[in-house]
Amino acid sequence: MQYFIRLHHRLNYMAYLAVVRSIGLLGARRYYRLSALLYFLLYKILRYRRKVVRKNLSYVFPHYDKAQLRAIERAYYRHLAHSLIDIVLPMHLSPEELLERYTIDNPEVLDEFYRQGKSVILAASHYANWEWAAYALPLLTPFEGKTIYQPLSNPYIDRHVKKMRARFGFQLISVRYAGLLFRRLTRPTILGFICDQSPWDLQRAVEVQFFGKPLYSLSGPERYARRFNLPVLYIEVQKLGAGRYTAHLHVIARYPRNIPQGQIMQEIYRILERQIRKDPPYWLWSHRRWKHQMRYD
Repeated sequence: MQYFIRLHHRLNYMAYLAVVRSIGLLGARRYYRLSALLYFLLYKILRYRRKVVRKNLSYVFPHYDKAQLRAIERAYYRHLAHSLIDIVLPMHLSPEELLERYTIDNPEVLDEFYRQGKSVILAASHYANWEWAAYALPLLTPFEGKTIYQPLSNPYIDRHVKKMRARFGFQLISVRYAGLLFRRLTRPTILGFICDQSPWDLQRAVEVQFFGKPLYSLSGPERYARRFNLPVLYIEVQKLGAGRYTAHLHVIARYPRNIPQGQIMQEIYRILERQIRKDPPYWLWSHRRWKHQMRYD
């Protein structure tokens, strides 16, 4: 049985590498032109999680009519096609090319914390582009960079993604070692978290209001911030076009122990909700975000 699992992982890894290397052969500009084909495959042929997307959109925007919801849905799948390209494109970009495509308008807000010798928690969400901050920040700041993540089920792809991320200076650290990482910090470090995933442990979750509805949220960014008294920032990313983004850093909490329980995560979701209401297609609608509140089958 283990042999067939490993074989399956290897075959998937080979297919993954074929896509990655094709981007290098085609070049970014021409590859983004092929996103129309990828959109057609995801939306029309595979119908990838279309029921999940429709259920999420109807849940969040109950006052929208069918035409409005379908327009957002189609725009989302076009963005999803771009996002899949965005995952592997940095392998083929120089640092200069990356910073032309992904700008951060206020990286200087980190200077205050670096001068104080503080590490910071950087919360991000599945909006617009949640990958490239990990590549851009090490080029713009003197901080070390580490992202807390859930390892991929395919160990071959997981190793490749970790190697790719390290190319620009950010390390991926498994969530199972997060506590150890925080205890062993020796120099100012940006500690990245994706915060808008469904929590796997409701005992550690925090409840927030999101689109006027109660939502269980991961508590990691707030929990570790309180435990180690680390500032919390949120990175707000806007999409300018295919493969082009700009980001803004929000200081959510300088002294997290002075802030009421749950307020840090609530402020993060407040900003995220504002982003989604402004430009709905750029959030990850195919994620079963409300699986603790409703059924998706």
